[in-house]
Amino acid sequence: MTKVLGSQPSDGELMEVRLRALLAADEWGGDSEPRHSRPGLNLRQAAEFRPVDLPSSRGPGWRSLIVTPENAQQAKVRTRAMHIERKVLAARMDEELATMRIRIVDQANTYLRHIRSGGGNERRGYHLGNIAQGEVQNQSRAVRLHAQIYNMCVDRLRKLASDVTEAGRVESQEMIRRYRVLKAEDIRCTTATYSTRGTSPKFSLPWFWRMVPEGLDDPENASEKDQ
Repeated sequence: MTKVLGSQPSDGELMEVRLRALLAADEWGGDSEPRHSRPGLNLRQAAEFRPVDLPSSRGPGWRSLIVTPENAQQAKVRTRAMHIERKVLAARMDEELATMRIRIVDQANTYLRHIRSGGGNERRGYHLGNIAQGEVQNQSRAVRLHAQIYNMCVDRLRKLASDVTEAGRVESQEMIRRYRVLKAEDIRCTTATYSTRGTSPKFSLPWFWRMVPEGLDDPENASEKDQ
């Protein structure tokens, strides 16, 4: 990557990759998260936090290079690299959001079919009730993980907004408007929210349910609501 980007990163310049906790129940995330180190095992030190050399991992000075006649070719390479990474990030974020929607629907179905509609533990039994609750917890954990990966991509996307070219700035701003940061309330799923029975009339679907495919008309400005 150093050869492709045309420069060598300085010591400590590359950004580490870390997932940030969304809910108090998350087992991961935060700067205080211990790094894996087990005696007797040949593990690479902090391999899970090892930074990858990408435009978004470089420092802001690298991304905001002022174009001069002397560095025009180098600036062109950097601009192209940032454009490519924005497209890769968009594909990854679309994938994470799609998977997250599926997981949320699964979680809502588990609530409605096996918990709320089960007639209570008297009819269902504590064993089946515990199984259903455990399934909901696993589904919730999966949703949060995909949401955190998505937010990590959003962080990288926003770092690429320092592109000094006009086309790069416009592309970055359009993508930042489209791909917003997920909050805890966006991914919360209970029988009071995702209900098919109209029990929560004030509930409206979070913004990522109203996204339209990129490039299509959005007459209702669905991607801009709730900002």
